[in-house]
Amino acid sequence: MAQKRRVEVEAKAPQAEEEPEELGWKDWLLKKYARAWYWVGCLFLDVMIFLEMQRLLSTNALVAGMAAVAVAVLQLAIYFRIWGRGGPLADDDMDEQ
Repeated sequence: MAQKRRVEVEAKAPQAEEEPEELGWKDWLLKKYARAWYWVGCLFLDVMIFLEMQRLLSTNALVAGMAAVAVAVLQLAIYFRIWGRGGPLADDDMDEQ
């Protein structure tokens, strides 16, 4: 006769629920919202640099692409200076809690 298998699972210990982060409107505006719009603005600027260099200066696509990449690297450095570790708008204080 067939026997039924019985699966036993150990009960998990209840985990302490962490309180959700509550940012004030000013912190949220500077740390979250402005960061998202910074990337949107950077992307727009990179595309415009690429397209305008081709249109106005009649440059090769490779040269315009290299200029756009150079500006993107500068934008990334600015981002890390502002929102990176130790920056004025960094979320370092949120990680420690």
